[in-house]
Amino acid sequence: MRVILADDEPLARQRLHDLINELDRPELDVVAECASGTAVLAAADSADLVLLDIRMPGPDGIEVAAQLARRPSPPLVVFITAHDEHALTAFGLNAIDYLLKPIRRERLAMALDKAATVLRGRGSSEDDTITVTTARGLLRIPLETIFYFQADQKYVTIHHQHGEQLTEASLRSLEARFGERLLRTHRNCLVVTSRIRGLEQQADGKLRVLLDGCPDRPEVSRRQAGQVRARLRPPR
Repeated sequence: MRVILADDEPLARQRLHDLINELDRPELDVVAECASGTAVLAAADSADLVLLDIRMPGPDGIEVAAQLARRPSPPLVVFITAHDEHALTAFGLNAIDYLLKPIRRERLAMALDKAATVLRGRGSSEDDTITVTTARGLLRIPLETIFYFQADQKYVTIHHQHGEQLTEASLRSLEARFGERLLRTHRNCLVVTSRIRGLEQQADGKLRVLLDGCPDRPEVSRRQAGQVRARLRPPR
């Protein structure tokens, strides 16, 4: 498990290091130490877990966790603080644990056990899930429930079986992540390939794609029409 230690106090980071060493868990790998929220955001893609102090320079721990939650595959977060007034906010951001300073070795061990359990539960299914932030916390949307992605200026809307959600993931990053499981039908639209059932030519000449289980008919641009038709042809 790749871990980031995030605290603006060097002695606090050393304390975390010492506790981890005392636990003697070879599966733990401290990949970065960060003294600011900005540094955490820059390093987070290399980690499975962030031990995150709440009061930090730059974006504080709460804001860092909120930004991480908008990423497609965010690391887990365990908040660390000398104060408990942020506990409700922390769990609203789906932090898996909340440790009060001074940290006891036994409590850190419990938090690490919890993180390991969550990571095992993710398994390969995490590769098929998009995580978004909602007013109620994190929501994980399985790709198999999604019809298509529609870009509109800064955000991308996920159209899925249970409604719509916004994500800050770009269409390009989604293409890179899911490969041929998504098909671009327009410069601002990606559809889930397994959902495609056919094409429909409308009276105004526009071509639209028919998606299994979806009443919407996303537009197919002239530029992408050949690629979509090719995908619909049965293999020889």
